[in-house]
Amino acid sequence: MASETHLPRQMLYTLQQSSQNILRSPLMSLIVVSTMLIALSTLGFLLLVMSDLNHMSDEMATQLKIVVFLDDQQDIDKIAGDIEAISGVKQPLVKVDREQALEMMTQDLPDLKEILETDNPFPASIEVAVTSIELMDDVGESIRGLVGVEDVQFNQELSYQLEKVQNSVQLVGAILAAVLILATLAIVVNTIQLAVHYRHTEIEIMRLVGAPHWFIRLPFILEGLIFGLVSSVLAAVLLLFWRVVPYAQLRQWLGFLPLSDSLMPILWISGLLLVAGLGVGSLGSLLAVRRYLRLEV
Repeated sequence: MASETHLPRQMLYTLQQSSQNILRSPLMSLIVVSTMLIALSTLGFLLLVMSDLNHMSDEMATQLKIVVFLDDQQDIDKIAGDIEAISGVKQPLVKVDREQALEMMTQDLPDLKEILETDNPFPASIEVAVTSIELMDDVGESIRGLVGVEDVQFNQELSYQLEKVQNSVQLVGAILAAVLILATLAIVVNTIQLAVHYRHTEIEIMRLVGAPHWFIRLPFILEGLIFGLVSSVLAAVLLLFWRVVPYAQLRQWLGFLPLSDSLMPILWISGLLLVAGLGVGSLGSLLAVRRYLRLEV
């Protein structure tokens, strides 16, 4: 019962200690926050670039049409319905019947109009886009197996190249993100360890009066959480500013590229930055204090 009474008092004391420690060492706090801000902003920008490159790749994939040529006397609407039922097909489909195909050809080559007027050699066709570049081959093979389909054509080599680029971007991004997080963790551990050493007298007094290790560590862990929270919020604000102001201007200059105008990536990236900031801040503080206490034993 006594421990339950003392617990809120201990937590209040811990919060007070964390706040006082941050205010007592403003330069050290600024160094930690600045370091984490730079790392988290770089990480967030990297994730945003990866998201935009994936968006561009998917948009370019939708421009890669699978052209499906039909056998004569086939119901184009029925086959279109069968194609729409295939997973990975992006709607709507573009249906071109034999008369439309002839009309488009004679518009490009008017000299052929009289020759082809009595005998239309062009088959009906359907243009199909996919939702993701990785599905191009699977969708093409599924369509090829449908009854009434004469031939399926698409730029297979280009789809392979786009898929390779997308996979390479994701791999490089994951490696860089891991390196950034580990580097930030190492810097935070060393910086907070300096702050711990700076307050070694206070820690020694707590140890002499019998304070448990968790009670000594908790103020530093809370400091790390505060550093991570502040850094991640500032990094998210910087990303939002980039998206709204410079990036919007960049989209106008590069209007020929399918750049995303969505703010949704900012939301999930901000969530990841918050988790990373809190995790790195608290873990860095825990490792720093633990190392110090182990060395001092």
